[in-house]
Amino acid sequence: MRRHLTEYHTEYCWKDLVPEALESFRSQVEQGVAGAVLYRVTINFVTNRKRFKETDTLTDLKKAYYEYPNEIGYFSLAFHDTDYLRNTSEFYPTLDLVVYCRGARGNISNRRICLTGYGCERWDFLEFKRIAEGNLGLVLDPTAREGFEYWCVKEDYERFMFNTTMQDQVLGSIRHGQYDAALRTAFCVVEDALRRKCMAVGKADALHQQGGELAVTAFHKDAGCLRPPWPFASEAQQGAQLMFQGFFQYLRNALIHNAEVMGKDAFSAYKCLIACEFLMTVVEKSTPRQPQA
Repeated sequence: MRRHLTEYHTEYCWKDLVPEALESFRSQVEQGVAGAVLYRVTINFVTNRKRFKETDTLTDLKKAYYEYPNEIGYFSLAFHDTDYLRNTSEFYPTLDLVVYCRGARGNISNRRICLTGYGCERWDFLEFKRIAEGNLGLVLDPTAREGFEYWCVKEDYERFMFNTTMQDQVLGSIRHGQYDAALRTAFCVVEDALRRKCMAVGKADALHQQGGELAVTAFHKDAGCLRPPWPFASEAQQGAQLMFQGFFQYLRNALIHNAEVMGKDAFSAYKCLIACEFLMTVVEKSTPRQPQA
């Protein structure tokens, strides 16, 4: 059974966060995010003579900040949901603030600040994000490839991907970051579903049709073999035809004939995959229709 766990992530430009500011941040998070409590403070030192530390207060971090300011590699504040902890759940939602100060050799080229949420509700992460940006004055990193919106659309797609054929054939490519391959497969799944639906109602010619041809066979206003769901608009039949034709001609054909269409644009790819899921719903809910004389 596939278990869906939410994940959110945002990256910010680095800034020096003093312990006093972090104490104020901790207080606001615990007041503003329902059930949140500072559960763990982690301090990683880049030098061998200092040990990695984990604690549940900011006392050790304050000491490290003022006594060993050039030896901290990163530190993090982890907030957990007290209700889950109280019920000794095997998993509990987490909100993390992670501040990367320097690399293993003391370099500072990759300094950054990250917020992460795992297993939490979207609105809790949004509040956590709002408090961090307002209280700590964080500024989003303009060079970060994947922002909060990306994680939202990714979650929406994974949560609402009900079609098992789509799951089996598309998820592998997505997990390897091969978004064009995933889209190419998704459109083939939609096309095959539409072809099978047409053949099931007696349109044998659909076996050798592709893309736009299938859209006409299925939904042409006079000769179409299928009636789309929710056919209340006066031009619903033609609208369904044009919708499928448009997707096939605009994206399906591009993905078949070009090596790269969306490339690494994961945000747009996930949105397009959600659209493919909707097309599958239209196909599944369409009913047989007798062509008009």
